[in-house]
Amino acid sequence: MRDKQLYINGERLEEQYVIHRDARIFTRPYPRDNWGPLTIPPGQYFMLGDNRDQSADSRFWGLLPGRLIEGKAWLVYWPVGRWRIIR
Repeated sequence: MRDKQLYINGERLEEQYVIHRDARIFTRPYPRDNWGPLTIPPGQYFMLGDNRDQSADSRFWGLLPGRLIEGKAWLVYWPVGRWRIIR
């Protein structure tokens, strides 16, 4: 991740759903916004929230073993104006 932009295998990932609303002002690069590269082993997942500046995700608690993932997302309920069923 460079300046809050996620790169996978050196290519920037276009993420229209990501929100950056950091109320804090930093005078130097913040480690949450600039890190890597990171190699993710098989069976592990790196989880990132869509509200990146407010998400406590894998940048803070590390990789998630795949065996702990259950189910599938099927509904977007927030923000209210973007409510929809995921197919």
